[in-house]
Amino acid sequence: MSDQKSRLVEEKRRAAQLAAGLVQAHQTIFFDCGTTTPWIIEAIDNELPFTAVCYSLNTFLALQEKPLCRAILCGGEFHASNAIFKPLDFQETLNNICPDIAFYSAAGVHISKGATCFNLEELPVKHWAMSMAQYHVLVVDHSKFGKVRPARMGELTRFDAVVSDCRPDDEFVDYAKAQRITLMY
Repeated sequence: MSDQKSRLVEEKRRAAQLAAGLVQAHQTIFFDCGTTTPWIIEAIDNELPFTAVCYSLNTFLALQEKPLCRAILCGGEFHASNAIFKPLDFQETLNNICPDIAFYSAAGVHISKGATCFNLEELPVKHWAMSMAQYHVLVVDHSKFGKVRPARMGELTRFDAVVSDCRPDDEFVDYAKAQRITLMY
């Protein structure tokens, strides 16, 4: 994760600011792991009360800076490579929460392969969020388009919106329109 942290910072911030605009007061929000996610949290107004569900250390630390945030960190086995806690028992917390909105990160966004990431251990929590949240937002910088990584989150049609720092290529724009996926850039 440390390698990704310093790459394309301004681009990640731009996408994150757009994504943060989707947050409304008193929502329950799932925040994925990843280096873009803390920028989403930073961009949320400090006066906005919300409940946050997360499973990564960097996300949890960013949430601590929000005075009106009720943060829920899902515990479990710690994976240092991506600073996540992989839950040992989904019955404990996750299956009792239905987030209003879920923000996902991905290392690859591909029309036929879907959204992908580097680490297989992230998939159980990402898949839980995909099954329980009401609105799904994929937040990525432009460098992720056309890439495929080892761990598949799912089809792009599972997302209601894709937020990026700039306009994707025409093929992706046409695909999103045909699939009724909102594009924000």
